[in-house]
Amino acid sequence: MAGDYHRVEIVDGRIVLTNLDRELMPIIRFDTGDLGRWCGGDHIELLGRANEVMKVGGAWISYRTIDDAVHEVCSPVAMQLRITSDGSAERLEVRIESREDVDRREAINSVLKNLREKDDSFIGDFFSKGSFRLDLEVLPPGALERVEKTGKVRRIVDLRSRF
Repeated sequence: MAGDYHRVEIVDGRIVLTNLDRELMPIIRFDTGDLGRWCGGDHIELLGRANEVMKVGGAWISYRTIDDAVHEVCSPVAMQLRITSDGSAERLEVRIESREDVDRREAINSVLKNLREKDDSFIGDFFSKGSFRLDLEVLPPGALERVEKTGKVRRIVDLRSRF
């Protein structure tokens, strides 16, 4: 979308804004941190936050996809995705706080089903190669570590070493 003084772009799935209305300090190509796609005319579909999409075992996975799948099985109080690596494979651990009894196997199957549907079975390739493992841990409310200042649960914790 383009106007005389405003421009919205989608660059590699990320929403980028320019606003030249501000004469003293215009905003030029500001990355909003949101993911989106054009869906006709001047309309954008928001797909979530850019920092909530991660690459695990070669597959791109969004927090939202996992959250939707978990909500098909239960209503967690909070959820956190933890990524680790043992050198040969990467592991995505879905950690949820729940007041309900949760069938762990059913929840894992729901997550796998949603991942396969979103990625057209692409995720299955990574499972069959053994480069990606998925686990789910159910915890009582309050068990996940909170950010001290805000009291919020950090949604994604990446514990892979980068060296």
